[in-house]
Amino acid sequence: MPSGVYKRTKDMNTGKKIGTKIKISKMIKLCECDCGGFAKPGKRFINGHQRRGKYHSKKSIEKMRHFGKENSMFGKHHSEDTKKKISISELGKIVLEKTKIKISKSCMGRKLSEKTKIKIRKTKLGKNLGNKHWNWQGGITKFPYPSGWIETLREAIRQRDSYICQLCGKTHKENGQRLSIHHIDYDKNNLEPKNLIALCRRCNAKVNYNREYWMKFFQEKLRDLKL
Repeated sequence: MPSGVYKRTKDMNTGKKIGTKIKISKMIKLCECDCGGFAKPGKRFINGHQRRGKYHSKKSIEKMRHFGKENSMFGKHHSEDTKKKISISELGKIVLEKTKIKISKSCMGRKLSEKTKIKIRKTKLGKNLGNKHWNWQGGITKFPYPSGWIETLREAIRQRDSYICQLCGKTHKENGQRLSIHHIDYDKNNLEPKNLIALCRRCNAKVNYNREYWMKFFQEKLRDLKL
């Protein structure tokens, strides 16, 4: 029997199994984008490779730049099946830093219309507020600071930490703002110097999440500094 790939069938007269050769090209197909990978049976491309090496024409680019009624997709909506296909095709895609920069530059200078702003406000009303927010701590921000929480204490902590954010390492001059003083155990009433640390505003907001981790992190940091 010649070499190749066969499927087994039975002869109608004798009942014996005979071999019928199958073309390998029907079983395994290379992706048509020339990436060298194998597409799934019945598919021309690996998922997400359909537009590799293809670019929009100048006319298409001009059409996509239009907003509102001038846009070719104005008033049109994707079906649920199309939405699912798009979401599946985007799964696992990694956006390069260069692409992120291009996207951010393309969005610079764009201003939302008042109608759009109102729509965004309406969609966000009542969502992620108060006890509906996933990081809700029981309304502790409403509790006042003790009488010992004064500017001289905060300034002493900044001076002790050399006016450097103890997380990102930037100075107050680099940040362009005064450093905030963070309570390591998140207790406003604990004003011990070992419980206070200087952070920039960005890092101070960052450490409000995953609190147990940051408590251990800063406690170990102060131990290493022998404060």
